[in-house]
Amino acid sequence: GVTLLLLETVMRVLDITQDMTTGQFCDAVIKPNTLKRRFTFLDLLTGDEGAPLMGDALLTKPLFFISHWWGYPVRVLLAMIREHENERAAAGEPPAGYFFDMFVLNQHQLTKNCTSDADKRRQLVDGLRFSLQACGTLLLCCMTGPTGAPGWKSPAPFARVWCLFEVFVAITEEVKVVVRLASKDMTEFRMAVLKEGDEVVDTALAVLDARDATA
Repeated sequence: GVTLLLLETVMRVLDITQDMTTGQFCDAVIKPNTLKRRFTFLDLLTGDEGAPLMGDALLTKPLFFISHWWGYPVRVLLAMIREHENERAAAGEPPAGYFFDMFVLNQHQLTKNCTSDADKRRQLVDGLRFSLQACGTLLLCCMTGPTGAPGWKSPAPFARVWCLFEVFVAITEEVKVVVRLASKDMTEFRMAVLKEGDEVVDTALAVLDARDATA
């Protein structure tokens, strides 16, 4: 798993802009830097025997599986992870590792139609199941999605087929699911609850429908 230090270092060294999405980040940073050997980004940071080149400062056992929409600004997603780490630190918890798909998985293999046959599809689903079990917690990162609706009211992951599938697998495997709101969305959520009461949560949940999700 990747640490917050690794993520912040990559953002700082490469001067990633505020509006670059996670999908654009993958195309502009992850894929070009791993194209020559067509391996994962993690492989850049490990020795011949698979040991991290800098101990556990950059790579460590993942405790949290990040579920997110690839249309999020990558720096906003990083801010959510930073807030999560700050809360852990305040509780006396050590820095954690995160299963961040584009860093951990081989992006040269996850291409369109990569699950077109049963064996490849089974491998991907089994890999998801194993990764969730290994982490123990799915961190569902929620903020405003393509509809522009408030991130707490209509978060992007609830409108994405794969994110919903990740949540489904987590539940069936009895993996803990933690919903993380971006700071702006958390503020708006608290204001809505103070103004309208807990009913706003029931109303938001009532309109969620997996059949409307896209991919």
